Amino acid sequence: MKISEVDRLEDCVARQPCLCFDVVSGTEKLRLRRDLTPVMGKVQEKDVILLRDPLAMSSQVLAVAGGAVQVLQLLDGSRDMARLRLDAIALAGGDIRAGDDAQALLEILDERYLMDNARFRDAVRSILDDWRADPERPASFSGSGYPEDPGDLSRSLEDVLDHAPGITTDVPSGKLVALVAPHIDLREGWLVYGAAYGFMGLAVPEPERILVLGTGHSLERQVLCPTRKNYVTPLGMARTDVQAVDRIVEIGGLDRDDLAHRGEHSIEFQVIFLQHLFGDDLQPLVPVLCGDASRHLEDVSRPSELPGAAPVIEWLAPQVADGETFVVAGVDLCHVGPRFGDGKTASELLPAALEHETALIDALESVDPVAFWQEARRVGDRHHVCGLTALGILLELMPQDARGVLLCRDVMRDRETSSAVGYAAMAFFTP
Repeated sequence: MKISEVDRLEDCVARQPCLCFDVVSGTEKLRLRRDLTPVMGKVQEKDVILLRDPLAMSSQVLAVAGGAVQVLQLLDGSRDMARLRLDAIALAGGDIRAGDDAQALLEILDERYLMDNARFRDAVRSILDDWRADPERPASFSGSGYPEDPGDLSRSLEDVLDHAPGITTDVPSGKLVALVAPHIDLREGWLVYGAAYGFMGLAVPEPERILVLGTGHSLERQVLCPTRKNYVTPLGMARTDVQAVDRIVEIGGLDRDDLAHRGEHSIEFQVIFLQHLFGDDLQPLVPVLCGDASRHLEDVSRPSELPGAAPVIEWLAPQVADGETFVVAGVDLCHVGPRFGDGKTASELLPAALEHETALIDALESVDPVAFWQEARRVGDRHHVCGLTALGILLELMPQDARGVLLCRDVMRDRETSSAVGYAAMAFFTP
């Protein structure tokens, strides 16, 4: 993701008088929002923590370094302002200026809606009102994750497809019923995107609708989160099958809160490729984000037992079998290294992570959701496979005679943070 503007908080936040900070005055307990995604990065060769907001409340990504990182760790909801100042001073070895630094940092966090407080919740209610009134889901990553100009975007996508790698494995004959593609940064994953959508262009399906399963990085409670909104990109509007979405919500007993779609890229990146391939003939989409299933690994023995999943799978699976519904999953695989909270580097963790990925891919190729879930349970969330839920749901939707094939696989290595992300392209067929 392109970061358009980054605030640099060097060894500590800039020492400045607090102009107005009524929101955290008195005895209010101070808590950083728990849905923020901290990511390790570098700014001007300095190690920083990037605080990415899944709700995109601010257009800026905040970078925090040095002593300010320690202050963030104190924002756990147990301290008021006075206690925070005292603890910050203690962490700084008694330097009284650290109390002012901590308060200045809080002012910046509050301004960006990064604190879990009344101001943030009021803003969320306002955003929700606007979101619910809009029938469209505007592009969130146009101009940052991919070109904003329609012509430039089309040329960029065509270039990805033109340079798609040749398929070196045996592809089973039959009907293409599902596709797995990455959702990693297009500039990093273009080869694997090309393998997925280049192959789809060769074996064009003709369903009545396309179910797009994305990874809901900000979903905390829900396992499945569909939206009735039409996805809009520089290439136009991709219509949503509203009746299908309503049916999924009804039979799954799902929450209608779809705000997680607002700042999520995993479906948006699939939509631009689908628009490019199909143009005006693009079938209606059924966009569904899939939440983190790691907390359910020990509770269920297969993906269909996840909360709300079974009736949705039971309704959709016959449509996939008869060709009415085609499935696209926008997923990445393992995320390892300090950038993702690990205490070891990617070079130390990758051998085991890639072995885990291979076992998951074997289960995907065999279309064995039970073996897939058993492998996930064996490892737990140790390798942070963010596409686990979407892949599990996809497997449960496949007909019994379906088979998968790995088209391409790669690893993005972030040398600056000694971290890595795995991702792959796969296709699924029925005889």
